[in-house]
Order: sequence, then C-alpha cells, then structure tokens
Amino acid sequence: MAKALILERNGSLPEKEMMGRLVARLQSALDGGDHEGADAAAWDTLRWAWSLGRAPNVWVAEAHKLLGTLLLHHGQASHARNHFYSAAALLSALTEPGGQEQAALLEGARQLLRKSMMHLGEAEQTDDLVRRANDAFIAAREHCERGSQLVENDPKAAHEEFARALALFPYDPRALFYHGVASISLSNLGAAREDFDKVLALQPQNLTALVNRAVVKTQLKDTDGALADYAAVLKIDPIDITALRNRSLLRSAAGDIKAAIEDLDRLIAAHPDVTGAHALRANCLERLGPDGRT
Repeated sequence: MAKALILERNGSLPEKEMMGRLVARLQSALDGGDHEGADAAAWDTLRWAWSLGRAPNVWVAEAHKLLGTLLLHHGQASHARNHFYSAAALLSALTEPGGQEQAALLEGARQLLRKSMMHLGEAEQTDDLVRRANDAFIAAREHCERGSQLVENDPKAAHEEFARALALFPYDPRALFYHGVASISLSNLGAAREDFDKVLALQPQNLTALVNRAVVKTQLKDTDGALADYAAVLKIDPIDITALRNRSLLRSAAGDIKAAIEDLDRLIAAHPDVTGAHALRANCLERLGPDGRT
C-alpha cells in the first residue's frame, strides 16, 4: 500500500523507514494470525502519522488504507468504507497538479473505496461518494475555521459548524477537539468527553485535549479519571500550569494535602508569578497544621 513510497529514496526517508517498520509489524502480526496485533499496528500507524509536525500528511491517508483493508478482511465493509473515504478525501486535498506519486496513492484509495462499496452492494453509489471525497477535507477545514471564530460568542452555531466538518471528514483531531469545546459551552459534558476521547485515540499526547478531558471528568465527578489525565499531561510536560494547579485542587479536596502542596511547590518553582498559587499553598499549609497533619 505504501510500498512505492517506502522504497523510494529521498529527503523524507526517516518517515518512510518508520512507515516501513510499522507496515512490517502489521504484516508480521497478520502472518502469525494475530488479528488484534495487526489492528493495534494499524492504529499505531495512524497515531504516528498524526504526531508528525506536518500533519495531516500522506501517511495519515495510508494508515486509513491499512485500517480499511483490515476491516474489509474482517467483513466490516461499512467501517472499511469510512476509512477508504477518509484516505481519498485527504489525498485529494494533498495531491498537487502533476504530482504522480500522490496521484497514484489517491487512485489506490479510490479503488479501495470502490471495492468496499461493492462488498456493501452499493457499487452504483461509488462515483457520487468519490466526487464527495474530492473536496471533503478542504470543505471540512473551512467549516472548522468558521466554527473556531464562533466558538467563544456563539457556541451553538460553532457546534453546528464543527458537526458539518466531522460529517465531511470524521477523523480530524482539530474538528473533534473544537466540537468538544463547544459541547462544554453547551453543558453537554458527556458528548465533550466522547470528543476528547476520539482526539486522544488519534493523538495520545495532545496536551490540550488531555487537560480539557480532565476538566470534563472533574465536572462529571470522575476524580480518578481526571487525576489520571493530569498525570499523563505531567508525564509529557512536568511543569504544565493547568495540570499542576488543577491536580493540586483535586488532591486538596480529597484530603491529600501533602500531595497538593507538592504540586503547588512545583508550580511556584516553575511559574512564580502564577495567579493564586501562593494563596492556595498557604491555605493547604494552614489545613496541614504545625504537626504536619490535617
């Protein structure tokens, strides 16, 4: 699937080598009858592709092809179609006039899309779906841009724009994230959590999504879940202001005053001018008492 790109030698070779290793891991799992391992390798490929600085990129599309192929092999033609459609939509946006390499990848995605439609008995609708995919990603990002301009003052209208974006391209972390932000503003915390879950399924190290999901979990009374998310943030960025402050508040509310003070000490050491941190620490020390116990 990505064989032509992997074999060609040019300036992006490190990415191609990584893609080659991921595909080899997937193939090894398939050869060994480890279907769960193959699925995991395909999802890891998609996460890796989204982690690159210039995402979205052709590797995101190739990962969708891998996932679709596995799903088609498992008899899940409808889900496979969604991934092939996503690959075609993204490659349509990325392919430049005269770019033979990407044009070949795009045609491969379209062929896979046709194959999945045949499995679904919907071959006659294939051309319409291909045409829809041609402009889908660009149109989705335009809806996302409009939504981001509305989200602060008109979250309902913004939410609708993000929903339109996701209808066109459902695996976009940006649209999913802002859809979740708008859902928070509309007090739909369950939907927001689902959106942030989807973002993190694609970008596990997305700090902003982790922090927002932790805030939502806190409001949903899932303190353990919120603490786990803040721990994940601090593993990536040990001095993240929001994570340290919010975790200290959760720990203080749970009576774990010493741990709260530890977070506030780290926060103040890294960000001495952060608003309210010194007052929070003083309050915790007062609760702790002179003997070091609450």
